[in-house]
Amino acid sequence: MAKYMNVPYDTAARSYDASIPLFIPSGLISEDFQDQVLDFQLKAIGTDKKVTRDRVFDFSILKSLGQ
Repeated sequence: MAKYMNVPYDTAARSYDASIPLFIPSGLISEDFQDQVLDFQLKAIGTDKKVTRDRVFDFSILKSLGQ
């Protein structure tokens, strides 16, 4: 995370630790949180275009591993 986002390790570690409570036991993020992330990102790029969750989030690999 630190390398990919080009942030200091301690910043990446704090961000990771803060995000853990947002995950459900399967390792996925909740649909509610997906919607929040999607809304935030769409506002950040200045569009009012609506995009469905499944066009952005793909947990198919994680779901297949959990079976």
